[in-house]
Amino acid sequence: MGILTENPILAKEMRSRLRSRKQTRANRIATVICVGVVVALLYYGALVSLFDTQSPFRGRDLYGISVVGLQLTLLVLITPSLAAGSITQEREQQTWNALLLSRLTAAEIVGGKYFASLLPLFCLLALFVPIDLIAAFTGEIGLTRFLLSHLLLIATALFYTAISLYFSWVSRRTFVATTASLSTILTLVVGTPVLLGLWQMSMMNRRSDPQDFVPLWLNPYFAMSDLLSTGSLHPAVVGTNLLVSFGGTALLLFRATRRLSKGPKELEQ
Repeated sequence: MGILTENPILAKEMRSRLRSRKQTRANRIATVICVGVVVALLYYGALVSLFDTQSPFRGRDLYGISVVGLQLTLLVLITPSLAAGSITQEREQQTWNALLLSRLTAAEIVGGKYFASLLPLFCLLALFVPIDLIAAFTGEIGLTRFLLSHLLLIATALFYTAISLYFSWVSRRTFVATTASLSTILTLVVGTPVLLGLWQMSMMNRRSDPQDFVPLWLNPYFAMSDLLSTGSLHPAVVGTNLLVSFGGTALLLFRATRRLSKGPKELEQ
């Protein structure tokens, strides 16, 4: 049985997510309206920039707003709520032990939970692809920057989902897992600029360039902004961010799968 094909965990997670959306119809309608208005405005801006004589400038600004301002921010805020309750809810509903005693392998359990949390994020990113294509074309965004920026979005989604799933595995309550996940993600997003400020204060008598502060490279906002800047491309910044994101994702998933593969030792007492 494959992790993605014929995985009952993945199918169960998707069905439960759909049922939960049906139970909160008012929230679903409000969310659809808000997202629809934002996307409609973005598409309108993209079409205007397509026929505007100043399109290179508007297109580049629109691309930055779409990728950095919206998509990256949505990943930071939404990912913990999607993935942090994947395992803790099973514990709270007292179905986790039964899942561990089933014939499913550890990889199928972790993989099903992981990809079920990723699918809504990928659908959200796919919604912005036409806008990004138009903005990149009119804003004269090079193919390399376009591909790297979307690869950075995918890597961020993979890494932050793995972080949230890991805390869902080590925690017993959804609230604790969500808080820990969001705190860790915000540390990477907000904490690194704070460390940069402290570092620059300690370097008052010497020239200090933010690009020389390596911990800031882990911040997806900085990596994306550096990638989309009009200057020369700095492969070390985006390369380090991608390496840490993919490596961290693999490490967290491997650790969760390895511990679950021990079988009865992981059963709840």
